[in-house]
Amino acid sequence: MIDFVGSASTFSFGLSALRKGGKLVCVGLFGGAAPVTPAMLPLRAVTIAGSYVGSVAELIEVMALARQGMLPALPVPTRPLSEVNEALVALRSGAIRDRPVLQP
Repeated sequence: MIDFVGSASTFSFGLSALRKGGKLVCVGLFGGAAPVTPAMLPLRAVTIAGSYVGSVAELIEVMALARQGMLPALPVPTRPLSEVNEALVALRSGAIRDRPVLQP
């Protein structure tokens, strides 16, 4: 998960959205403070990292490339809603690494 804002609310949301073994990279510089429970980091095996690379001009350039379809698409697997239980079992067991979209 990448936090492009870096506010207390986006950082907290990003950390809570991580699955076991996930990584939160904060690149936003909005500021503020967010509570972190240190014991939860090893229990969930999550990583928090900061990265300060690139400029606003480079971000605008990358976003233009994305709008033009010049970046590789992220895979978004779909499953029928009727397979919701199987999808949850697969997520819990680590059999799949993505987050499938359930379609009615």
